[in-house]
Amino acid sequence: MTQWADLPLTSDAVRMLEKSAILPHIAARAELRSVTKKSDLPPELEHALWHNCSKQGCDPKCAPNLPGLLFTWTSVDGTKVQQYAPLGRPHARKYVGPKGVVCGIDVIQRGTGDEVWIVEGTKQHLAAASYAAPSVTVLGISGANGWAKAKTKMTEAVAGLELVEDARVLVMFDADAATNDRVRDAESALVTMCLKLGALEVSICTVPTVDGDSHTGLDDYLAAPGAGSREQRLAG
Repeated sequence: MTQWADLPLTSDAVRMLEKSAILPHIAARAELRSVTKKSDLPPELEHALWHNCSKQGCDPKCAPNLPGLLFTWTSVDGTKVQQYAPLGRPHARKYVGPKGVVCGIDVIQRGTGDEVWIVEGTKQHLAAASYAAPSVTVLGISGANGWAKAKTKMTEAVAGLELVEDARVLVMFDADAATNDRVRDAESALVTMCLKLGALEVSICTVPTVDGDSHTGLDDYLAAPGAGSREQRLAG
């Protein structure tokens, strides 16, 4: 079985992944690796080192966005797109991809059964795959609208969502789907699209908040102290 020591990850990165309820074999499947210097990044992601901060109060050119993590998203046809996530820069963008490229849907696990989970968020869907049964197909979307093609107003799905045909689908968005109209609308549109594509049934899983945080993701919920194992909490 894959161990953390087998992966090209720093100790800080491992601690962050463990706190996000991500297991080593899933980190390996997602081809995660640490970035500690500019040469660790592929050329198409070098702009991420100086990407504009998302909030005021931090000059993005005062220092490069290092260290960080590379995540690899693999589409249903095997196409790979990488995202860069700076670590320790709270005001920087969480994830930066190649310019003009959409990550689409990450097929992190192809299950043997008829159950498909669609999970919002990079770390969130990796946490789900870490504790999902081998029979479950786990798909990741990068955000609430990450399943839809750009500029279609959620009327056309990106490649990968066709895996819901003849499947029992579970949609898992962050906890803010309960309070944010935009997220809730995207969730509802995704349910409609899955049924249109031939899903047998579609259910919505509402992620409970942790410490009152409305932005709680599945990774936060699984990593938080609670009754039962992570597998049991995920099944519940």
